[in-house]
Amino acid sequence: MAMNSCDLLCLDLEAAEEVRASLDRERTQSLASTVKVFSDPTRLLIIQALAQRELCGCDLGWICSQSDKVISHHLGRLKRDGLVATRRDGKVVFASLTEHGRTLLTMIERVAA
Repeated sequence: MAMNSCDLLCLDLEAAEEVRASLDRERTQSLASTVKVFSDPTRLLIIQALAQRELCGCDLGWICSQSDKVISHHLGRLKRDGLVATRRDGKVVFASLTEHGRTLLTMIERVAA
């Protein structure tokens, strides 16, 4: 007998259907995508570094021991998810953590503590 599953079919269709109807699958997919961003060690390092200060891609490459291309790829993903903002100053592009990114990082750090 498995400890995590019923030994017989005991579906409470009314209760199960009520919960099923209340769930928003698109919202769930969006949440999963956001949480997934934090599952990559390089992206998490970038987020943690940007929580301290605005940095350019070259600085982030040095901090994360990654190439400029890898950092650019990750910054693009973080920017699409609204966690990072970038600004150009001449030939240098600076990245900073958005308020949304800062809030999510704080929440994840609390949960992991």
